[in-house]
Amino acid sequence: MFDMHEDFPSALKSKRIKGISMPDWCIKNIARYEKKRLTQVDAILFAEEYYKEHYLDIATKKEDVLNYPFLKEELDVSSKFELTTLVYAGAIHEIRGFKEMLEVARILKQRGHIFQLLIIGQVPEHLWEWSADFLEKNNMVHYVKLTGRMDLETLNQYYEKSDIGLALLHPEPNYLKSLPTKLFEYMSFGLPYVASDFPLWRKLMEDSGSGVPVDVRDVSKVADAIEILLNEQETYVKCMENGREAHVSQFNWQYEAKKLLQAYELLFERI
Repeated sequence: MFDMHEDFPSALKSKRIKGISMPDWCIKNIARYEKKRLTQVDAILFAEEYYKEHYLDIATKKEDVLNYPFLKEELDVSSKFELTTLVYAGAIHEIRGFKEMLEVARILKQRGHIFQLLIIGQVPEHLWEWSADFLEKNNMVHYVKLTGRMDLETLNQYYEKSDIGLALLHPEPNYLKSLPTKLFEYMSFGLPYVASDFPLWRKLMEDSGSGVPVDVRDVSKVADAIEILLNEQETYVKCMENGREAHVSQFNWQYEAKKLLQAYELLFERI
């Protein structure tokens, strides 16, 4: 059985080797080789629904097992940080909005907001140097905290104590058609969030009423969206409640786990 958690050929389009993009002919050859090897497995599990579009010509059994967070039935809303807290957790890179997040923080500070931005994850050396200079130059050392990596239990504690989630990814091929796990994590912790205005992401936000879509290229508008959540309590509470309801009723691991177990049961029947 093969458990696919990334559209690998699409991801390669965003990769750089010593600053050079991977050529299309190389990506196509890798995609053909991947497809050939997948015909040799008994089943393929897709962590995103759209992945299977690339493998319709393969007879191998396929199943969507989506990467939703564990069901969190209760929240402790009394344990928030003293400061209003924006949070992002995950891989850190330019194309994942690292520089935009810091620029948005600068704008919010300039507009008089008192807050902290927590960026959780391993910061590459070149971005660490850039961010240290940026924060020092804009007198923002006390506004932005780069925490480094942390274990899941600690991360969950940070989520529970935060106020607004961020997901300001760039419109790269590997992001446009997939939904990041962090949006569902934000919902599970009742965190309204501001996220990239990709069609698939926007539909999730509109259907669930849990977040605000933004054009990440316009950092001033991103700051405006965050200000709506900061200043309009009714909007904030509505996003929080909608996200929680969507998590409990649909976007949690409970149902997906059943599909995973069924896939293994069918696999064992063939042995």
